Amino acid sequence: KVYRHTEKSSFAQEWAKLSHTKSADEAWQCCVSAVQKAMLKEHGIEEGQVVETEHPYPAKSASWNQTVRFENAKNLKVSFSSRCMTYDSCASFSILSGALSKANAGVGARVQVQAMASSASIHGTLTGRLEGDKWSVRIDHDEAEISSQFRDWLEADASRSSTVTVAQEVKVVSVYYDGKAGDELIGFNLDMSSPMTPFSITGFKAMGRAQEMGVMVGWYLDVDSLLEEEAFQELEAEGLGDCPGSWEEATQDLEAFQKRLDLMLKEATDIELVFCNGLDFKLLPAAYASYGSEPYRSVGDEIESFETDGEVITIGSFKAEEGPAYLSGAREGWQLNLVETFKSRDNLRSLGQLTRQGVLESPAQLLTLEGVKLMFEPRDASNTCYSTCYCDMFDTVTCPTNCIELRWVTDGDGRHSADSRWGVFALVTPESKSTPDESVIESLADKWLSATQMARGPEGNISVEPEDWDESRLRALCARHGWQFEWMTEEGEKRRRIEGANDARRAAERATKKVQGPSSSAAGGAAWWRLDSVVKAFAFGNNTQKPKIQPPPKPKHMMSDKVTQEGADPSVARVKPQDVKLQSKLR
Repeated sequence: KVYRHTEKSSFAQEWAKLSHTKSADEAWQCCVSAVQKAMLKEHGIEEGQVVETEHPYPAKSASWNQTVRFENAKNLKVSFSSRCMTYDSCASFSILSGALSKANAGVGARVQVQAMASSASIHGTLTGRLEGDKWSVRIDHDEAEISSQFRDWLEADASRSSTVTVAQEVKVVSVYYDGKAGDELIGFNLDMSSPMTPFSITGFKAMGRAQEMGVMVGWYLDVDSLLEEEAFQELEAEGLGDCPGSWEEATQDLEAFQKRLDLMLKEATDIELVFCNGLDFKLLPAAYASYGSEPYRSVGDEIESFETDGEVITIGSFKAEEGPAYLSGAREGWQLNLVETFKSRDNLRSLGQLTRQGVLESPAQLLTLEGVKLMFEPRDASNTCYSTCYCDMFDTVTCPTNCIELRWVTDGDGRHSADSRWGVFALVTPESKSTPDESVIESLADKWLSATQMARGPEGNISVEPEDWDESRLRALCARHGWQFEWMTEEGEKRRRIEGANDARRAAERATKKVQGPSSSAAGGAAWWRLDSVVKAFAFGNNTQKPKIQPPPKPKHMMSDKVTQEGADPSVARVKPQDVKLQSKLR
């Protein structure tokens, strides 16, 4: 339907009058999405999502990420239109494994925990939820971060385990004390079960800067940042010893380090302390692979080799890319979770006499196992890149996950080549027997662009103008450029010319009065005789006989003098007429 635009209201203003939870832009986008969904259904695509750039994409630096998720899918397939084109490899479209949301965290989930101030990280399992959107994590027994005295404490009792507290939303606060930190803080508690965050605030003496900034009892001290403070390094006392240069060095004598902390609270000034409510974490995707049936009866039927650094076992290479580990999402470089593998009751018979330490020393023993279930996970929680496409190299990609992240990056090159900046048109669908073929994708791409553009509508203000030039349009044109509007009639033209001539005469008379001398008054403005004649000529009315324009009368002082010359002027006689050139000079 077509509606009249009155300029008295807008879609956003009218939408605001209704009761709803969406903004006007969100509501409009819902309409666009409905059109796009109908386009997919028209092409026989029940489940699918189109991800595209502008066509052509702008020649300027830009980047964006988009996550696509299908809850009940095992694998996702990304197909491209044959028109996809980028200027060079600096304009690329990457397909990565989607990051898991912290909102999906639950007891038993595998996580990677990041250290507060260093690049160190550990793997562990969520064991329980704490107050303030925090989680307790049991650190894997074989993590290298459990070292020195922390390792000794752990090995002293088989029932012990190392833990760390992580937060859904990590808060880090830096507090500067120009006086003594001990005027506010009571002290720090050492927890031997928490090697990542061993020291926490025990309480407060009085209100101070840390509490004003939101720090509470139980928050953790950033030891790595503290070791860089000069006021902490310069502390001296009997039996205190030198300040450790790193946290690894400090773990060699935790009792001495605790004494230095207590002394800092009592004596140190001009010092900055960093606190946090917990460490950051990322959920790890887990890939389970079961072996025991043909053609992958043993682990070695799929995996070519394992690698080890003495602490972690990783996949070295695959024999085939259709086995249980690869199809579940595991890739080269993923590590084997020995804790979960050896703890599983399903593996008691298959593992036999193997031990975790023996497997770490010789991982090739795993290749001969049959009827075993292995658990793999990435060594870090960064996304796995399945493909990076650029120029005209856009091949179909299958991802062994139900969530992927699509990343577009361009440096803006190709300003003068719009054809080579056509961009990307990708269709993401759950992999199944009804996956659309190339002809369907090409047809969808052609219709999708026009249908989406029509649904979104033009951007900016809309201006509707008639094709013919009527009076209102002419007046609008004159108003825009500051022109005078008047119809071309005989009376109007005559009046306009007379008014113009009169204005010119008055201007000339004002200029003539400034000239001094008898000739000025005697001539009576004779230099402007043409204006008088012109006015009379324009005012001839209906008389078809135009009066002749007469020259002005000569001044009296010129009438009494008569100058004559007999014969030719010698100077003029020598001049040849063909050599004479006329030249005018404007002053």
